[in-house]
Amino acid sequence: MIFDEKTIADKATYDNPHQYPVGISSVFVNGKLTFADGQMNNVRNGQALKLN
Repeated sequence: MIFDEKTIADKATYDNPHQYPVGISSVFVNGKLTFADGQMNNVRNGQALKLN
């Protein structure tokens, strides 16, 4: 994750919970770019961990 520590903030509220935070420019999962320029790019590189 690449972020700006001075501007990172959560924008979600109880009335509007599905909001991206601000201040995060890029997210990498397993070395591949997954989120950039405020948009998901539909790359799925991770796996869900399941309880045994």
